[in-house]
Amino acid sequence: MAATIETISAISLHSPRGEFRNSPHLDFTNPENARAMRDALRQVHSQLGTEYDLVIGGQMVRTKDKIKSLNPAKPSEVVGIHQKSGAEHVEPAMEAALHASESWRTTSWEERASLLLNASAIIQSRRLQFNAWMVYEVGKNWMEADADTAETIDFLEFYAREALRLSRVQTPVQLPGEQDELLYIPLGVGAVIPPWNFPFVLGLSEVVTALMAGNTVILKPSELAPQCGQVVADMFAVRGIDAVTAAAAHGRRGDVAGHAGDVVPEIRCAIEEVRVPFERDDRRGGRLQGV
Repeated sequence: MAATIETISAISLHSPRGEFRNSPHLDFTNPENARAMRDALRQVHSQLGTEYDLVIGGQMVRTKDKIKSLNPAKPSEVVGIHQKSGAEHVEPAMEAALHASESWRTTSWEERASLLLNASAIIQSRRLQFNAWMVYEVGKNWMEADADTAETIDFLEFYAREALRLSRVQTPVQLPGEQDELLYIPLGVGAVIPPWNFPFVLGLSEVVTALMAGNTVILKPSELAPQCGQVVADMFAVRGIDAVTAAAAHGRRGDVAGHAGDVVPEIRCAIEEVRVPFERDDRRGGRLQGV
């Protein structure tokens, strides 16, 4: 089951509007903004305690062990219940990512940029709901949550423009008698392991960095912020492409990321903001970190 956040059901082509500008932060001393934020908190509160499936290659998976996300300001309150991934889910996620890569890598730069712009439009229209999830799951105050969401919008808008710029790049040197070209090609599958303290901006920005370049993604959210990771991944259920192949491979970093070392030859890029503790097998963890 997905959180009640609009998803990108299809990629409709869009062009950036004007030059890049940072998204301004909301002023919560404004009574209207404060009232709207309280409404968003009530709306999100009605969804707390929902159980979510693990998504691998478009398939919904349930596991015996669960991860309960708790409100740090009220530990008796369950924000969401998530399936706990293990070693047995790593290989299927990798296979799904490789399969999705075959089609996603051939999408045009314009489609990829439009995907990011579509996501930006969704977040801008549901900005306060995204803020509310962070308030409940990681204890951010309103201003800090909104700063996280605003920076997420900034990354999407900036990378969309960069995608179009890279699509027009030309080789700076043309040697006599040659016709030289400069092309940026996708690497394949990326592993994204964001931290808990900036669950949207560092989760979503890393995912879209890979998607923008034509790569597919295995997303392993922080075990302290699985709900925010779920909301990020749910947005990219795009027309069957399933470019984010393991929508929420929840679990302890050592359990999930460590076992990713077994398929590390097929993981072409790993994006993480925190040191990954590979308690059970330092050899496998070292290979992943070496990507």
